[in-house]
Amino acid sequence: MSRFHVLITLLSILFFTPQSLAIEVDNELPDSLGKWYKPENKRQVWLHTMFGMRREIQAVEEYVNQKNIDGINKWSERLITHYRKLPKMVPEWEDRLGMNVIDALEESVKNQELSSIRFNTRQLQKQCRSCHKKYRVLASLRYRSANFSELIISNQHKDYKYARFMKILSRSLNRIRIAAEDEYWLVASEASKKFQLELVMLGKNCVSCHKDDEPYQRVLGLSTQQAIKQMDAGIADQDTKAVKMSLGETAVKVCARCHAVHRTVSDIQRLLLTKDSEH
Repeated sequence: MSRFHVLITLLSILFFTPQSLAIEVDNELPDSLGKWYKPENKRQVWLHTMFGMRREIQAVEEYVNQKNIDGINKWSERLITHYRKLPKMVPEWEDRLGMNVIDALEESVKNQELSSIRFNTRQLQKQCRSCHKKYRVLASLRYRSANFSELIISNQHKDYKYARFMKILSRSLNRIRIAAEDEYWLVASEASKKFQLELVMLGKNCVSCHKDDEPYQRVLGLSTQQAIKQMDAGIADQDTKAVKMSLGETAVKVCARCHAVHRTVSDIQRLLLTKDSEH
């Protein structure tokens, strides 16, 4: 098993698959799948189809246990209709989808054979898990995660790729700390001004994806601004300890919070979905 397999297996156990199943990554996503996700589609059609079928399977299971034929008929009809759409949506997966399982479920529902309905519902769940094991994480990385390699951060004079701008931001943050520790207060003050301008640039980029204000406020909002004001006050007072404390607080609220959401996923995305990623 390669180091990439080990990494993804561990992450899938921790974050992605409650069943603690290792995933397989030696697979490619079919091109047609992208038609059912944003931005090619106005809605996340494939994702909501999956949510719908999960709900429908649960309803069928519960109504089988209750021997509620009307409930079984209602929810199995929705489930079968949704499942039969899948090979039309992604023709490359037609052989993988195992339509014989949904045929068997439909027949058992028609005959009102509760034990057979229960069995075929479980067989369908196995079919779903098999596909999820191969493709769910890859689909999430490609279609439901930000691709930072394509994002550009701009000011009036220059455009920066995201990775380059993160290095600039990190150096500005560290320059404040170094200057404060060595008591070069003018350098610290100028570095703080530069850092704050860079945060403004970053914030403009964030809102291009985050349409609601809450994610922005959590990282770059009032709490962060207060920490930066305390840092500037420490610089003005030439108080190295105060600068270190407020700078650390700023780093947690900006860097750590954003990285916890985006960076790990972005790194895995780059490793798995970028051609020649191992070079």
